[in-house]
Amino acid sequence: MIYWYERAADQEDMLAKYQLGRIYGTDGFGKRDHELALMWYRLAAKQGDARAQYRLGTYYSQGFFSKESYFFLALTVGARTYLNE
Repeated sequence: MIYWYERAADQEDMLAKYQLGRIYGTDGFGKRDHELALMWYRLAAKQGDARAQYRLGTYYSQGFFSKESYFFLALTVGARTYLNE
């Protein structure tokens, strides 16, 4: 299954990138790797996937930081505010 998600991600499929982030971030198929999860979430988030932006914000709030951390953390806070209305 990962093979097909990777092929779709190579074709710029935003959903595939998000799903790869989930697989690597949640130990799907015994493949937990936070660095790969962050990479896939970043790629999906840059294409506008709100779920990936939220997941990145969650990672960053738990101490996984990069240059983009505060941007996605702010998006996450905005998403939570929007979802709670």
